[in-house]
Parts: sequence; structure tokens; C-alpha cells
Amino acid sequence: MAWLLDRYSSAYASNQYRALQQFFRRLAAEDEMPDPMAGLQPPRVTDKLVPVFTGGELSRLEQACAGRSFAQRRAPGPSAKRRLPALLDVVVRDRIELSTLRFSGQPR
Repeated sequence: MAWLLDRYSSAYASNQYRALQQFFRRLAAEDEMPDPMAGLQPPRVTDKLVPVFTGGELSRLEQACAGRSFAQRRAPGPSAKRRLPALLDVVVRDRIELSTLRFSGQPR
């Protein structure tokens, strides 16, 4: 566990601990041997602050996406980049937290 905590987040280490705990619990039940993780405590999961855009950053991003015609608003490149102006408009107008958004190519 110390190795995991040195290299990864506490949430990931806790998830791995839970998986190992279940594995050894089942192994101990099937083979009638003592559970090596019986007395261990799971790692503490600390809250991780999610960075958010400031008002100035949102204004600069909106200005970068400004334009009246379709050609001006359309960003070159993959379709995800073309959707950025519309996404920003929804986020700013509805005050949605960006950390709650998921994109189709993003794992859950």
C-alpha cells in the first residue's frame, strides 16, 4: 500500500486495497487459511480540489470563440473542438460546474 500511496492518489490506493481485501477474504474462506489483511486499515482518502475557471478565464475563452457567422465560430480540427463555443455558452449561462461534465471519450 505504501508503494501505491507514493505513486498514485489516495482514492486509487483505497480502491486497490478494497479489491485485495475481497480477494484475500474469499481466498481465506475457500482454503480455510487466515486472512492476511484482517487487521489492516484502509488508506484514508483525502479530498482533491478540482480546478475551476475564473471569471476572467471564461471571458477570454468566450472572446476566443466569438464570431457571428458559422465559419467564424467553427473551430478547425476534431468535432469536440467545434462544440466548445456551445459548451461554454451552456456552462456560463446555467452555471454548471465543469467538474460534473463528462465527454463521450472520457472514462467514468
